Amino acid sequence: MKRALTVVTVVLGVVAGMSGVGAAAPVIPPLLPPVPGVLPTNEDPFYAVPTEVGSESNGTILRSRPVASLYLNLPMPVDAWQLLYKTSDSHDAPTATVATVMVPRTPWPGPGPRPLVSQQMFEDSAGLQCAPSYALRVGYSAPGNATQADQNIQRELANGWAVVVPDYQGPRSQFLAGPIGAHSVLDGVRAARAHGPAGLSADAPLGLSGYSGGAVATAWAAELQPEYAPELTLSGVALSGWPAQFQAVAHALDGSPFFGFLIAGFIGLDRAYPEFGLTDFLNDRGRAVLADAASDCLNDLLVKHPFAHIAEFSSVPNPFTEPRGVQLLDINSLGQRIPHAPIFEFHTTGDEVAPLAQADAVLDTYCAAGAAVDRVRTPGEHVTGILLEVGPTTNYLADRFAGKPAPSQCP
Repeated sequence: MKRALTVVTVVLGVVAGMSGVGAAAPVIPPLLPPVPGVLPTNEDPFYAVPTEVGSESNGTILRSRPVASLYLNLPMPVDAWQLLYKTSDSHDAPTATVATVMVPRTPWPGPGPRPLVSQQMFEDSAGLQCAPSYALRVGYSAPGNATQADQNIQRELANGWAVVVPDYQGPRSQFLAGPIGAHSVLDGVRAARAHGPAGLSADAPLGLSGYSGGAVATAWAAELQPEYAPELTLSGVALSGWPAQFQAVAHALDGSPFFGFLIAGFIGLDRAYPEFGLTDFLNDRGRAVLADAASDCLNDLLVKHPFAHIAEFSSVPNPFTEPRGVQLLDINSLGQRIPHAPIFEFHTTGDEVAPLAQADAVLDTYCAAGAAVDRVRTPGEHVTGILLEVGPTTNYLADRFAGKPAPSQCP
């Protein structure tokens, strides 16, 4: 029987093994029984993309239902809904995905309307059952309960803000595919604001936030917002542990304890861009690994393949250094457009998954074009950053919602 485990448990166990500290295997919580009445995402007809979806405008709500939301395994004191809404994929073809909208039951004291934050959880997986919308309904029963490590939602709701959490990888779990992530985020905001029972104002301050893989979708949304959703005004965008330039990130992951991220990215990009023929570069072992991982959550991928090298699975030294691979990573890397919204980026200086230098390089591009960029740097690694970024990112958004001028730390 497969086991569910948090990213923190996996990584700390691997690091302990590397350092010689704690020889015993990490304690891994077993997968809990399914929550009664909640179908797994890949079995739930609510998620099915309607055949006539192409006739609708982006952000149109196609289905909705009230749900109960859990954080870890505790009920959240909110009213919550799932929305299936129209969006578009990385080739602008029509599709649909789901977002979870949560509104605190306590009245908003003001001033102004209740703010809305789109929080992109770090799904980073290959299976639809790993989607945030499912994890938010079943807590630790979810096979992808790593998404529950995103504590920002609790802090944002405690601040009285409404929160929308999109399944930004789409119905085919296209991890790291930039445009579909951006479209899903922006159309999720449109859908949340249009959902009458949520009671959100079109004038509400709007923020975006995400860590790691969630920061990729968040940054893509910020870059595409001026052309894709010009009617949305972003008060602020908070990025943390940000993988921005994928060549640098792929190099850092190869041979590392976090190699599973690279498998998830390979699967996601190949699904989004089959015309690039990434699988042509795989050897027999590589094809078997991808077939086995086709519906894995990040938890499984990290445990199955620590310290692997991409050369073990390919007929060339590295598919991502082949011309087609280079082009594909470049298409989906950040820094190709300049966000109009002020940007905050939190990063631990020892981040081994998303090295600091590659994030700073893109932020410098934003700065050179006149964007307001604030940066916080603190000691730590990628995993510790999950805990350290919560306060700074929510405080940054609170200041933007309050109308305070955005600080900037540009060279």
